[in-house]
Parts: sequence; structure tokens; C-alpha cells
Amino acid sequence: MPITAPLPLPGGFMNPAPDGNEVEFFVSNDSKPGTLTVALRSGPAISWWKGIKVFGNNSSFAIGLLETQDHAHGPSTVTLDLGDFVPGQARLEFWKAKAFGVHTDMVHYTFDPEPFAGQTLNFSWLTD
Repeated sequence: MPITAPLPLPGGFMNPAPDGNEVEFFVSNDSKPGTLTVALRSGPAISWWKGIKVFGNNSSFAIGLLETQDHAHGPSTVTLDLGDFVPGQARLEFWKAKAFGVHTDMVHYTFDPEPFAGQTLNFSWLTD
């Protein structure tokens, strides 16, 4: 079962890290007002599938999915309206392919989307 933690502050590596991998997190000011963009990139040595699911509430229905695999290192992006999020219920789920390529839920991060209005949450999955 994956752990759940608050989204770390941008400007460093995710902690706790998904499966002990290095995932860098930084924010850029390049999304439209009233929106939030999430971007996923993978390092050049990463070939197995990586994914981030975006949830706007406590349901099991993702409002965004970002993926990288093989030579497609991204960025994979999704831009969402802040109205798509219920206050106090937003989360990002980090997934990766494990044994036999099974997509496996690794860690969940809860966050408040309001402070990120007009910004992009950039995640770079650097090690596997």
C-alpha cells in the first residue's frame, strides 16, 4: 500500500521518494491564470513506464494522467482549471512499472492547488 504525505516544497527532490527514486520538483510561472499545469519528464536513462495521476477530490477518478516510457521522456503535461479541485482533497499519485511491467502505485502527495495558480508543477524522474 502506498504512503501518503504532503507535497514537499519545490526546489529539491521528492521526500518521501517514490520507491527510493530521485524525482526533482520545481515550479515555473508559465501556466494561465486560474489554472494549474502538471508536467512529468524522465531522465535519458529511464525506459520503464512512469506515471502521475492527478485527483481533484477524494474519489478514485483521475482528472489528469501524465506518462513517460521508453524514448518518450516528455514533458507530458496536463493543464487543469482550479475549479476542478475540491479544497483539501487534491492529490498526486506517483506510479511506476515494476516486475513484469505491472503499473504500481508508489506514493501519494496531498496539496493545496491555490498557491500554485498560474504555475506549473514540474517533476523530473531521474533514477529508477
